[in-house]
Amino acid sequence: MRVSEYRLTFGQKFRTETHDRFGAAHPDGWVTILARDYDQARLIAVEALGTAWSGLYPAGEVDESLFPLGELLRLNGMESFIGQGKSDG
Repeated sequence: MRVSEYRLTFGQKFRTETHDRFGAAHPDGWVTILARDYDQARLIAVEALGTAWSGLYPAGEVDESLFPLGELLRLNGMESFIGQGKSDG
């Protein structure tokens, strides 16, 4: 099964406000999500973090130098699909 890496970013309001599900949320960092495709990555993001985030991008499209805090959290969505007969279509 193919696994892709995505980067989830947070808006500027989390520079001064605390995220209701992820206290370490900060606009200078990202959350890495491992998923088979963008749709699954978005579902994982919403399940784990709600909708209070800014963007979700393929890892290769993010200029990591703009995020000095780096990776804040890693979510592996593939763990829940191992052994469940999911196709990598």
